[in-house]
Amino acid sequence: MASYSILFTNVSGELIKKKVVTSDKLEFDNQLATGICIIILFNENKTITTKKLLKTVKVYD
Repeated sequence: MASYSILFTNVSGELIKKKVVTSDKLEFDNQLATGICIIILFNENKTITTKKLLKTVKVYD
């Protein structure tokens, strides 16, 4: 399988995190701050997709 890079940026375009994926399984850790971030998936400097991610906090009663 080819390797892919994932960039996590805030809405201002500042890099939050970069991750290299070399398998078909992608696991997110819980270290991203609450809010909106942009996820950019690319391979060999070609953007494959760009998505918005909204991370929320669970509130327990």
